[in-house]
Amino acid sequence: MISRRVFFAVLVFALGMSWSSIFPTQQAFGAIRIDINSPGLTKYPIAVPEFKTASKSVEESDLARSLPEELTHDLDYTGYFRVLKPEASLQDVSLTGITKKDIQFRAWSIMGAEMLVTGGIRVMGRELELELRLFDVIRGERLLGKKYTGDLNTAELMIHRFGNEMISLLTGFKGYFGSRIAFVRGTGRTKEIYQMNFDGRKPRPLTNYGSLSLTPRWSPDGNWLAFISYKEGTPEIFLRSMSSDLLKRISLRKGLNISPAWAPDGRRLAVTVTDKGRENIFLVDMDGNVEGAVTDRWGINVSATWSPDGDDIAFVSNRAGKPQIYVKNLKNNDTRLLTLEGKQNLDPAWSPRGDRIAFVRNVDGDFHIFTMNPKGEDVQRLTYSGGLNLSPAWSPDGTMIAFSSDRDGELAIYVMNANGVNQRRLTFMKGTQESPSWSSVGF
Repeated sequence: MISRRVFFAVLVFALGMSWSSIFPTQQAFGAIRIDINSPGLTKYPIAVPEFKTASKSVEESDLARSLPEELTHDLDYTGYFRVLKPEASLQDVSLTGITKKDIQFRAWSIMGAEMLVTGGIRVMGRELELELRLFDVIRGERLLGKKYTGDLNTAELMIHRFGNEMISLLTGFKGYFGSRIAFVRGTGRTKEIYQMNFDGRKPRPLTNYGSLSLTPRWSPDGNWLAFISYKEGTPEIFLRSMSSDLLKRISLRKGLNISPAWAPDGRRLAVTVTDKGRENIFLVDMDGNVEGAVTDRWGINVSATWSPDGDDIAFVSNRAGKPQIYVKNLKNNDTRLLTLEGKQNLDPAWSPRGDRIAFVRNVDGDFHIFTMNPKGEDVQRLTYSGGLNLSPAWSPDGTMIAFSSDRDGELAIYVMNANGVNQRRLTFMKGTQESPSWSSVGF
């Protein structure tokens, strides 16, 4: 028998928003479970009818329509669901309540729905109260129930939060709704840093220097963005606070200061700098103070990426002639070659789950994205289209990969599931869009 649990929690966020949550009264054990790694993933049919309102106010009526649309967009974006049109139901949607006793599950089942989301909205001044529920239509049981309270301007965050709760329950992964992707947009002779929502919507510039700004990298908590800029004439590393727009320069020496990579603790970075005529990787704090060297070899050592536990750093080095991927254990200083095949292997990115490293390999003159386990084994190719597929970046839950590709002409940002399926384009701006970095969810 499926166990029942009810407990209450209040979460306070930096946005000044309070959320009270009623956690699942029923788990999805033995019922609906989505295996996102299945090559033949069957999309689960789900319906999200218009939410119920406590009054006939304009604010409640608008949210009752827009929030289901936002959740529908999120669920459709994952590729895990087939979202049905609620008006196809045999039950009058206007009569569908938010509780089990007010739902005719048979009617929703006949239209093909296996899951159903219901919601109720109450607006009191500037405060929004949103109650949401997920039902297993076949069994006629509730899988998830949440109640959120906050300012009206947090409505979109609330719906993203519920979507992530659904994903966590049904797949075992945390979800990425509400996260952001930073990237580089190139126009003419300039390149600037932009950010956009996880789905490509609402792109906006973060720099406007009229020079070259490159390789944006989010801190683990999403509060800082590291990047390279030539705005003073030479490549230097900057840190931008996303809450105050404070800009800090942490460049170490004359020459190259490039390739920043945040440690999992968010207090240090691995960066490549010119030292004694060589390009090596150093550990620095957020003020630019050197804490130690990761590499001390002739040649170029760049593109550091940390394991989630902070014990290892993978990087690219041409110490053996061609650029290959190595990994160094920071505890015992052991360094190993990971890529044993391919003339060029670049752009390593460690999954936040720690089980895979995405990277780029030269295949007969074209560049494609692969993944491997941290031992360099079980290599899997993910892309086949275009000549350039570069800069893989994992979603915060490790279920998706963003990357840049020229398959439709100039470089643009694309995403795919971690196993390579469901590849699609996110950016359609003039010029090039490249070097994505995926933030944490942030609420």
